[in-house]
Amino acid sequence: WTGKVFYHQSFDDVISKNPYSTGAELKYNNGNLNAEWSHLMVGSDYNAEVGYVRRTGVKSMQPQLGYTFYPKRLKFIIRHGPELQLEQLHADGYGKTDQELTLRYTARFRNQSSAYLSVNRVYLKLTDPYDPSRSEGLEYQAGDEFNYWYVYTYYRSDSRKPLTFAARGMLGGYFEGERYTITGDLEYQYRPYVNLSLDASYNKVIQPLPFNSVDYWLLGPRLDITFTRELYFATLVQYNSQRENLNINARFQWRYAPVSDLYLVYTDDYFTSALAPKSRALIFKLTYWLNV
Repeated sequence: WTGKVFYHQSFDDVISKNPYSTGAELKYNNGNLNAEWSHLMVGSDYNAEVGYVRRTGVKSMQPQLGYTFYPKRLKFIIRHGPELQLEQLHADGYGKTDQELTLRYTARFRNQSSAYLSVNRVYLKLTDPYDPSRSEGLEYQAGDEFNYWYVYTYYRSDSRKPLTFAARGMLGGYFEGERYTITGDLEYQYRPYVNLSLDASYNKVIQPLPFNSVDYWLLGPRLDITFTRELYFATLVQYNSQRENLNINARFQWRYAPVSDLYLVYTDDYFTSALAPKSRALIFKLTYWLNV
C-alpha cells in the first residue's frame, strides 16, 4: 500500500472564496493486482504565485484497476494484462466537462519491447468555442456536448539496440466527426557520439459540413553529435503543414567550465509554399556558474 494526501492554502490581499488545492492518492499492488484511486480539487481563487496551476475551479478523479500475468510457458513475453481507467473532471459552473473511460491491454516482451491496445469512450462538454480542425473555421459553441469512441495502439522496440523505433495509431470518433492519426519515431545511435532521429506524424480530421476537415503533416529529423565531453552540436529541421512553416534550428554548445556554457544558435523559418524566408536569427549566450 502507498499513498499521499495534501492540502494547500494561498494567502494574498484579495478577498478569496476558495483559495485552496487539495488531493489524495492511494495505491495497492501485490505484484498481480494493481488498484489506484486519486482525486484533486482546486478552488476557483487558488493562487500559486511561485508555481504553475493548469486550471482552477475544477474537481477531478482518476480510479484505475489492472491485473498482471507472468506467463511461464510463453518464452517471448515477460508480462501482460488488462487495465481499466476512468478520468473525470468537473468545472465550476459547468458540471461534468470531461470523462474518458479506457480499457487497455499491455504487454512487455522478453526483448524489452512493449505494446498496448486500448479502446476509449469520451464525453466532452465545451467551456469555450472551439474549432477541432484548428484551421480558423466554424467553431462548436460553449455548452455543446459530445460522445465518441476511438481505438489507440502503441509499440516500442528494444531501446537497447542502436536502431530503434516506435509507432502509434489512433482511429475513431472526434467531436461530431472522425480522426485518424499515425505517428512514428525512428532513431539510430552510434554511442556515445551520434544520435540521428526522425519523427513523423499524420493527422486527418473529418468534420461534417459546414465545419472544416483537414490533413496535417509534421516531420522532424534531428541530428545530435557529441565531439567530446565538453563540445556538442545539435540540429533540428521541422516541417509543419498546419502552420505552413519549415524551421531549421542549429545549436553549438561548449561547456568550458562546470555548469558553465557557451551557446551559439542559428534559426531559420521559411514559408513552405515558396520556400521564402520568414525570419533568421543568430543568437549568442554565455553562462557562468558562481560557486559561492
